[in-house]
Amino acid sequence: MEQNNFKNEMVDNSLFNKENNVLVWLDFDAYSYVNFGIIKALSKKENFNFFGIMTSKQDVSFFENQQLIQFKKLIYFPDCYKNKSLLDLNKLKRMEKKYNLNLWLDIFSERSLYKYSTYSHKFTREEILSIVDKSLDFIIKILEDSRP
Repeated sequence: MEQNNFKNEMVDNSLFNKENNVLVWLDFDAYSYVNFGIIKALSKKENFNFFGIMTSKQDVSFFENQQLIQFKKLIYFPDCYKNKSLLDLNKLKRMEKKYNLNLWLDIFSERSLYKYSTYSHKFTREEILSIVDKSLDFIIKILEDSRP
């Protein structure tokens, strides 16, 4: 299994064979394990290339070391936006138009960015937009490359 420290690269295109690719969102807590159980059952039906996107640091060790599913690649999602503060508002506007998005509506519904969140860190407008900008770049790239 190849692990990814994500640094400045996005996703290595050579890993995707354009067939039977399954992206698995391994969200925090029980959600990641529910999705893991689903792909475990799915793996018994057919041979798939599983690409896991983890959102919680506490789950990384489990998914990297488990022996039940052979992931083609595991990616720790926050690496795509952490410590990357460049922001292109015009690009975000173009993305909203191109993909018919209402980013602020999505931002307000995100539990960790919501202004009444109980998380200890309160994000600034610029931090939020930077996270959204880098996250969109990541998601679009991985969807275009993998064609799940």
